Amino acid sequence: MNQDQGTLSPLEQAIRAAGSFVRPTSDLRPRVIEAAKEQCGQQRAIRNAVSLLLFVCLLAAVTTPFAWQLADQLEQTQAASSEEIQKQATQYSAQAGIGSNWGLSEAFTRQRESQSRRFLRSFTTAR
Repeated sequence: MNQDQGTLSPLEQAIRAAGSFVRPTSDLRPRVIEAAKEQCGQQRAIRNAVSLLLFVCLLAAVTTPFAWQLADQLEQTQAASSEEIQKQATQYSAQAGIGSNWGLSEAFTRQRESQSRRFLRSFTTAR
């Protein structure tokens, strides 16, 4: 851009006149390159952290329904505890005509039937 001295402002004239007096130092280029590398490294680190965060969120969003389904299936196939069976046996033996041994037998029979139904239900829904 070739402009004559008459169209330049006084500030621009002063800058142009000082241009021949300003000399860069010998370490200017290495300092600028080092600062640029540091800035690029920081930006790359932030970009990588954001990418990792997005990946983790996406992975959690995809795997959460499967984890819930697996937990439901495990809960369905889980057997009753010994306290629950003993409580059921006591309830059955309290009925008229059923002794304590038959109450326990009835509790185990019902537990097996319940497990069988849950197993068949989970087997048919898995297909």
